[in-house]
Amino acid sequence: MVSVDVASGVVASTGAIHGPAVFADLTVALHAAKIGHFVTPGGTFSGEVVVSPIGIPPLCDHDADVWLLTEDGVAQLLVPRRARPQALGRTVLVVGGSRA
Repeated sequence: MVSVDVASGVVASTGAIHGPAVFADLTVALHAAKIGHFVTPGGTFSGEVVVSPIGIPPLCDHDADVWLLTEDGVAQLLVPRRARPQALGRTVLVVGGSRA
């Protein structure tokens, strides 16, 4: 099942479900991914999310207050450092989340 923009029944801005909802295998998000694609319970209805540009100018997104941190984005944040034995035990990285 493919959904266009958001799975039917999922509120794009919150991920809430109102009434019956469709479990999509793939959701083609128009212009940008929405919060409802990733937070529960709506995120569990979205399946794989692919963003399709539809010609909305980027300046329309200048006040965005939500960002999606992707695997590539995380890779840019984690810069390898040379091993320093004196620093062992002093650095902690905590990553949290859920697949649901």
